[in-house]
Amino acid sequence: MHKPVNADAHKRGIVTGDGIIVSTPYGEIRAKAGVTVIVKPGVTDMFHGWEKANVNLLHPRDFDPVSGFPSYKSNLCQVTKA
Repeated sequence: MHKPVNADAHKRGIVTGDGIIVSTPYGEIRAKAGVTVIVKPGVTDMFHGWEKANVNLLHPRDFDPVSGFPSYKSNLCQVTKA
């Protein structure tokens, strides 16, 4: 049986349990990877509210110039193996 592969994680050499660094121009956090094929290619999903890996630190502290809303739910990021 063929097992689906997450191409984004595969390209970066990342497997479930690996230490990763999620970074944006606003900061970076370290976490453990949970690789899945459920999330669309090109997308990273992370729970918020973790004290040791606070994803809110990766967002700008200003408002979107088009919508006027703060960027709570989405942002461009890079994921690398730690």
